[in-house]
Amino acid sequence: MRDFFTALCLPAPGCPAGQHQAGLGDGKAHLLGAYCSSKAGHDFHAYHVGKDCGSQSGGVGVNQHEQGPVRQHAGAELNEVIEDDRKPRQALTEEQEEKLLSFVRKDRVYQKYYDAIVILLKTGLRISELCGLTRQDIDFENEVIHVNHQLLYSKEIGYYIETPKTKSGVRDVPMSEEVKQAFKRIMAERKKTEPIAIDGYSGFLFLNRKGYPMTNAYYTVTFSNLTKKYNKYHEDSLPKITPHILRHTFCTRLANRN
Repeated sequence: MRDFFTALCLPAPGCPAGQHQAGLGDGKAHLLGAYCSSKAGHDFHAYHVGKDCGSQSGGVGVNQHEQGPVRQHAGAELNEVIEDDRKPRQALTEEQEEKLLSFVRKDRVYQKYYDAIVILLKTGLRISELCGLTRQDIDFENEVIHVNHQLLYSKEIGYYIETPKTKSGVRDVPMSEEVKQAFKRIMAERKKTEPIAIDGYSGFLFLNRKGYPMTNAYYTVTFSNLTKKYNKYHEDSLPKITPHILRHTFCTRLANRN
């Protein structure tokens, strides 16, 4: 029997029913770190948004275990720190993707984020998975990215590592030549920084100016400002861009090719 996704996004906040009607084979499902089948009947949207990936369900590093206490103490203020899931997510068109990459490649302020954006668009990694990548996770010989953990951050705990709660979360993601070159540029730049260790992991690739790993919140704000700058100087404006939108775009391309 052929297991498959009946849809990439089933009815859920932020993803209208039928938005991605597609049949993805098990291999592609595993590539995304989510296993759903007609037999199992799991909801891909839960994995896509972050059922098993900590801070992916929020915009500032609030994980599943923390959301209960945060809701009790923060009350209405919670909406200010967690991304509004009710708004439909719109994948970038191929034309918009090219315009985004072309702009970032040339812009003096944002060109340093070009490689991260390429990797997110071409691999479908969750932002917490990207932030957690170390040198050891990049296998140039076999042309794959070993995904087996994610880096999260909260004000209460600081940085911490989480491992996947399901077997499907541990996977090898293929690297295209474009992605390989992006990683090589990043690694060449990281030779200038001092290593930092978090929960036994070191050699993180995506660092801020102070040498600490990047976070979901940082990328979310950066991509928002990037989009505003693009739209200020271009008539053909880009839609809202977040780390999740880039993953969403990859998933859409994958579904359309199936």
